[in-house]
Amino acid sequence: MEFEVMECKIIQKQLLNAQRNEISEYYTYAWLAERIRNTKNREVLEGISKEEYQHYELLKSLTQRDTKPRKLRVFWYKLISLVFGLSFGLRLMEQGEEIGQNVYYKLKEEHPELAARDLDAISEEDKKHTKVDIERAYNNLIHQWLHYMQYTRAYFPYFFLFAMRTNPFDEKASWLDRWYESVPA
Repeated sequence: MEFEVMECKIIQKQLLNAQRNEISEYYTYAWLAERIRNTKNREVLEGISKEEYQHYELLKSLTQRDTKPRKLRVFWYKLISLVFGLSFGLRLMEQGEEIGQNVYYKLKEEHPELAARDLDAISEEDKKHTKVDIERAYNNLIHQWLHYMQYTRAYFPYFFLFAMRTNPFDEKASWLDRWYESVPA
């Protein structure tokens, strides 16, 4: 009996922690959305903030408690986004999202009764959220790689040729295969 009570307290603590993270992320994404001029990016961030608030409400229904955001964490992400840029701040926040997803999956595995209480809905929303993030990151990566290639071509032609052979966007590109092809048998 004592073990079950202790285990329930641990679950409650994990859920409350996840709930605080969700409300903190809601406030952070909402603040970032207000500062964005690009309407498409603003809509994406507003959508993410709404999802975070829905996650918070779902967790609130499980814990039956209201939690306040982690003001220091919200301030930290705001500061990081202001100083280092939106992309860096969002990437940093996404690392926290991955940790949150791991908590949900762990809770579902250890306590199947919680899985029946809509934690799967959070997982599905997070999958959609992650897909959007991956697409955004991939687009940013392409732009960064093109800028890198322009610079490399202008100042380091040998490295440019090497980089073209190892193009990360070409599945068949490999410097090793081409090296073996050039070596006489």
